[in-house]
Amino acid sequence: MTRIPARYRIANLSLLLGEPDSVLAQKAAERLGVGSSDILAMAVVKRSLDARKKGRPRWLISVDATLDGALAWIDRIRKEKP
Repeated sequence: MTRIPARYRIANLSLLLGEPDSVLAQKAAERLGVGSSDILAMAVVKRSLDARKKGRPRWLISVDATLDGALAWIDRIRKEKP
């Protein structure tokens, strides 16, 4: 059986101005419910500065995360169970 990688778009990951981009993989993994080592590749698609709250500006970042096809298959099975 061939494993086909699955790509997920994750929107609005919040990153404070002083935080490094290296924490994006961890935040994306938490949002997907997988480990950060399960993400094969990740690319930033959009980066917006949210300065609506005074004194707490932050980046809102959208990323494309690529997971192993087996993980995507397991995800589909979980969603189909009643």
